[in-house]
Amino acid sequence: MWYYSPMNKVSSKKVEKGFVIVLCLLCVGSFVWFFYNVKAYYAAGDLQTVRHHQLMTQPRENIPVTSIKAWMTFDYLNVVFQLNPSYLQSKLGITDPHYPNVRIDSYARRHDINPLTLLQNIQQLITQHTVS
Repeated sequence: MWYYSPMNKVSSKKVEKGFVIVLCLLCVGSFVWFFYNVKAYYAAGDLQTVRHHQLMTQPRENIPVTSIKAWMTFDYLNVVFQLNPSYLQSKLGITDPHYPNVRIDSYARRHDINPLTLLQNIQQLITQHTVS
C-alpha cells in the first residue's frame, strides 16, 4: 500500500534534481560536440561559405587597396581583388593550413609579424598584381 512519507518526498526531489542535472549536462555536451564538429569541418574545408555565382563573376569597381583592414581574410581579398587564390600565398610564403580562411591579424599574430607591415606588404602585392 502506498502512503505519504517525508522520505518519499525527499527521494523524489533527489531524482528530479538528478534528472535535471543529467539533462543539462546532455544539452551542454551536445552544444560542445556540435561546435567542435562545425569547426573541424570548416578547418578540413568540407564546410565553406556559399557565394552567389553572380557575385563571383560580375566585374568589381575599382576598390582602393588602402581599404584593406586587418580583420579581413585572405579569401575575402582574393574575391574582392579577383586574385588567384594562391597568389598571396606564394608571394608571402604562407604555409598556414587554414589559408585562405584566416584573418590577416590572426595570421600576423600567430607568426610574430607586425600586422601593419603585413598589411602594407599585401597592399603592395595587390597593387603590383593589378598593374601588371
